Amino acid sequence: MSPSSSAPRPTSGSADVVPVVRASEPREMLAFLPYAVGFHPSDSVVVASLRPPRGRIGLVARLDTADLAGPDGDAVAAALAHHLARDGARRVFVAVYTDLDPAEAREPGSVPARALGAFLATPELPEVLEPWVVGRRGYAGWRCADATCCPAAGRPLRELDGTQVAAHMVLAGERPARDRSDLVPRPEPSGPRRRAAAAAARRVRLAPGASRSELAAWRAERAEQVIGLLDDADGGGAGPAPRALGELAAGLADTGVRDVVLAWLVHHGVGAGACPSTGACDLDVGAALGAVFRPGGVQPRPALLAPAQGVLEAAARVAPRATRVHVLTTLAWVAWWSGEGARAGALLEAALVLDPDHALAGLLDATLAGGIPPGWARSA
Repeated sequence: MSPSSSAPRPTSGSADVVPVVRASEPREMLAFLPYAVGFHPSDSVVVASLRPPRGRIGLVARLDTADLAGPDGDAVAAALAHHLARDGARRVFVAVYTDLDPAEAREPGSVPARALGAFLATPELPEVLEPWVVGRRGYAGWRCADATCCPAAGRPLRELDGTQVAAHMVLAGERPARDRSDLVPRPEPSGPRRRAAAAAARRVRLAPGASRSELAAWRAERAEQVIGLLDDADGGGAGPAPRALGELAAGLADTGVRDVVLAWLVHHGVGAGACPSTGACDLDVGAALGAVFRPGGVQPRPALLAPAQGVLEAAARVAPRATRVHVLTTLAWVAWWSGEGARAGALLEAALVLDPDHALAGLLDATLAGGIPPGWARSA
């Protein structure tokens, strides 16, 4: 399994203050990691790259302990070490998450112990700081043998809620999901809303045998409708009706419409003008998408993207199976651009279950597997 990797999260605006997390303060690092991966890890090894000159956090990657402890653990660990080296890590912070108590996790032969051992035995690793273990009831230094400082059950987990990082994130409205499955919008139960969305999706499909001019007109209409819905989102209220959400999902099923929408999200996500419809602004699709991948490229402002993401999530909940995959993939693209690698990975996993041959989902999955962050995270 490839690692679930996250780039350092961008700020949502110039007024935001990003908390300073120091590797010399393990509690602060342990409090930060669930926010970095987007959910509370379990049965995982989470690794954070610390870049020179001041130990700035770079790549944050999560691996299943079962994968590291398994027969291919050496190869999995070597791939992670390669990603860390490419990220410019000088030192590495590592935490093991388990349902066991810390003392049980450290027992030789346990899955967490074998997983950490495979990682630490990897050649050419940067300097690895003292590993930590976060168990079901507490946390502790992996090598801590002092029962006063590190009781068998670990120090109370509530101590991690009292850190500066946790306080900052709560004030900023950030909250990690309970687990990885919560990163993917769940389909609503079958009912009137789902039926209305499916009927709307069928109504707006392009007729077979359409001419080139008819295709161009249809794409312009669909792109304008999708962008209008996303641009009108304010993050509150009941949101668009199921009919509109079904039409949105049907529009994203066309690659031409989808790429225009992605380009609009780039403009919108950096605050580059209102651009309310395809007819009201000049969207250079190739330039916009290229700027996302190019090293040092455009950095999103999550606060601007959040309302549009909310509409896409609502569409994913009611969209028919045939079009849900396209909404999930669009959400995955936004998550990857925003530095939320774990969220992007969970969304892509769900999308590829629906359509294993989906081109954009496959491209993004390979991007994540290669540990490639968005362009802004690869700035010099």
